[in-house]
Amino acid sequence: MAYGSAACAALISGAGLSGCGEKENAESRHRYFRDGVASGDPTKESVVLWTRYTARDDDTASAVEVMYEIAKDEDFRHLVRKGSVQTDRSHDFTVHAEVGGLEAGKTYFYRFRVHESYSETGRTRTLPVKAETVKLAFFSCANYTNGYFNAYDYAARFDDLDAVIHLGDYIYEYGMVDADGKPAYATERAEAIGRVLPEDNDSELLSLSDYRKRYALYRCDPMLRTLHRLFPFICIWDDHEIADNAWTDGAENHSETAEGDYSKRKRNAMQAYFEWLPIRPVPRDGKATIYRAFEFGDLLSLHMLDTRHEGRSKQAGLSAEDLNDSEAFRKTLASKQGKLMSDAQWNWLNDSLQNAKSRWTVIAQQVIVEKLELPVALAAILMQLMDGDLSDDEKEALITEAEQIANELASIKKKQVLHDPSLTEEEKARLQDTVPYNLDAWDGYPGERERLYALLLGRKNCMIFSGDSHNAWCNLLHDDGGDRVAVEIGVPSVSSPGIESYLGLTDRARIDRMEQGVRMFNPETVYDNLSDRGLVIAEFSQDRADIHWIYVDSIDSDRYERLDARCKTLAFAAS
Repeated sequence: MAYGSAACAALISGAGLSGCGEKENAESRHRYFRDGVASGDPTKESVVLWTRYTARDDDTASAVEVMYEIAKDEDFRHLVRKGSVQTDRSHDFTVHAEVGGLEAGKTYFYRFRVHESYSETGRTRTLPVKAETVKLAFFSCANYTNGYFNAYDYAARFDDLDAVIHLGDYIYEYGMVDADGKPAYATERAEAIGRVLPEDNDSELLSLSDYRKRYALYRCDPMLRTLHRLFPFICIWDDHEIADNAWTDGAENHSETAEGDYSKRKRNAMQAYFEWLPIRPVPRDGKATIYRAFEFGDLLSLHMLDTRHEGRSKQAGLSAEDLNDSEAFRKTLASKQGKLMSDAQWNWLNDSLQNAKSRWTVIAQQVIVEKLELPVALAAILMQLMDGDLSDDEKEALITEAEQIANELASIKKKQVLHDPSLTEEEKARLQDTVPYNLDAWDGYPGERERLYALLLGRKNCMIFSGDSHNAWCNLLHDDGGDRVAVEIGVPSVSSPGIESYLGLTDRARIDRMEQGVRMFNPETVYDNLSDRGLVIAEFSQDRADIHWIYVDSIDSDRYERLDARCKTLAFAAS
């Protein structure tokens, strides 16, 4: 079945305001609510309702009172709560109504009103006191210029999701062109597929107005807008909500000389995030944080982490020189004792896990946890392939060389598995000479990973859902002592390019061999998909968890089909 949706409405901008366009006349049904409605952060008795008042360019109102209603039925005959929230320009006219006094495990309908104009009707759901099943949709990494958000549209076809979990990179901060005049990240196809950034927001995001306009653009997307309207979201941020490869005090994609004070940029980005997402930030030590927990009855406890902006130290680097002595590099990496989270967050996570009494423990966070390594010979080629200045012929030559090396290593690996007496010490060394290549993930913080594993050791039925990599994974995680501590589920991107794009791989046979090679060199990996865009649907019951990786066959337009040949389901029995 092919799915489609209407094209995104044009942006209306002026006086620092942006919104999804409608005909500017008094008959517009939702004239004051052009950015739609959303809900999020549900509890057993409350939920956050969100909308945005659409001010006209000539609107001089300093504050606006927005009414809300929440009911048991779509016709609003059985109202259960109503009230009002004031908003103004200092909040970009966004509205957050935290509505309490609701029944647990119930579906509700809600809407907003200004004067006689109503918003769309949204649907939301509170968390249960007891649950036989829980069904969640997981997403990460939605790049507007690289493709359509068809994964969001697919999830909106369900009618029984308890919540949508977004693992970050909800927006991307890039413009259309980099400072050197070259196309910015993932913009090469934008014009051809009709996803060019608007002129008033086509440069890299720095100011509060910049970030606000980018969120407004994303909310114009009908697929994301619909999903927000139908289900409560539980969100965390990753790096691109601020800048690529960020840490607490800086980012790889930020130059103090060219772009100013990073702390100011970070404040701007976070303010826009809290304004535009239906989130209930948690005040701690005088600042708003996003690490928090949710209880889906006695069946599932969900722990949302911030491994990106709260306590993270700067990432280590991997140079060509490091490949000459992988053992020394590991020792150096371990000695750095990098931090992924603050001690305050570690203490909170420990307490949150200790207090959880549910059947399943789910941790949702930003980056891949698994020990993911490559033989040094392949890592060296990968570093060259990541160079954006290579010609197609140079890329092809490197890929061919990598395949030859991989075939050689596969033969050696086979001899090792079969205990072939002809296996030489030199061949063993080639297999053992490996390096972690994604130091922005937990691989770059090995001490922190063991700290996490120590908290999880002995805890039954633990799963970690990770974003950021743009690819799909199932990893069986073990600590340095060899004890299994959790199952990791890597969530594919909505539309951001995966590793196949970085390496210039278009041939399916080559992609299949690459996936097999990753599994061969990484025994924790039992499943990987390194080329397709999509989502994860996770279904939990008392006895099992069914994890469904679902992919779409295209992001080049809003017409797509489910890519059945690549979809995957794995079942995990509860212990």
